[in-house]
Amino acid sequence: MNISENAFPNSWYPLCRSIDLRSGKVRTCFALGERFAVFRTVSGKVGALQAVCCHMGANLDFGHVRGEALCCPMHHWEYSHTGQCTHIPIDSNIPRCTKQQSLLCVEHYGLVFAWLGEEDPSFQPPVFPLGEKFHIASPRHFYFDAPYQTGAANAYDQHHLHSVHRREVIDSPKFYQRIDQHFGIEFQANIIGRSIYDHLLISMGKKQVHISIDCWGGNLLLMNHLGTPNHMMIALLPITHKRTRMFAVTLTPRLTSPVANFIFGKLMVNIMHHLTMMFVKQDFRVLRGMHLKPNILLPKADDSFIRWFHYWEALPRTSLAQQVMKNRKSKES
Repeated sequence: MNISENAFPNSWYPLCRSIDLRSGKVRTCFALGERFAVFRTVSGKVGALQAVCCHMGANLDFGHVRGEALCCPMHHWEYSHTGQCTHIPIDSNIPRCTKQQSLLCVEHYGLVFAWLGEEDPSFQPPVFPLGEKFHIASPRHFYFDAPYQTGAANAYDQHHLHSVHRREVIDSPKFYQRIDQHFGIEFQANIIGRSIYDHLLISMGKKQVHISIDCWGGNLLLMNHLGTPNHMMIALLPITHKRTRMFAVTLTPRLTSPVANFIFGKLMVNIMHHLTMMFVKQDFRVLRGMHLKPNILLPKADDSFIRWFHYWEALPRTSLAQQVMKNRKSKES
């Protein structure tokens, strides 16, 4: 696998939960092998700036928000949410090259996402076909000591569905791809496990599951439990190449009855989220310390994983160092 250790696929990476980034506050975020100062301006804009100030290297994590800018704690240089220096207290002439390395940020499903890649994103954060009418559980996050791609590949490893989750896949899965950054799978499986989650599904008359999984950018997974109201997004953030932060968000459609929606809507999405997390947590104990180094693969049993792995290897990649060099060249030209 000839992939640079410092480059990651062009994609949207989750930095933190929206509710954890209050107006006028700064948070430290370790992502993509770097340290970022993530902040929300008074008007609500979100910025993610590389935490080492381009002036003398002060730590911007210890800065503060002043209006629409992040203020450096040492010399009080001010940077907008795009990283542009907007004010130097002792000099009105701001050097042209004075710009802090930044990531484009958007908020989606209760998370702050940052784009790594070309200036114009090649795709927008993916959505479920629910429109604006849905309930959402508060996003949860977990850490595991393994490369982020092990978490994404795990969703396409149908071999492990039998050994870890006790699911017996029926027939061959269906594969589909909408754009180069996307890879999807749809399959059905018999429930042969005996966990609380399995017993609950069986008691609801669900002896089989019908699942679709859509991977975007190699790190975003949209999982649909077809035939149920359960939709889950798994968003993976590589902190380093050996440690990952995983965010999980569950959504359910709004109920048709306003009264039932008011009484049961939020309760239902939280129950679904709890049950689904019970299922997902089974993977944590087997992902710890794993390195994604395919060697001896079984053509049939590992077919889904092999297809995903080829998709992931072909994704365009960018390193933060490459972005810095492009920014410098654009300023010099």
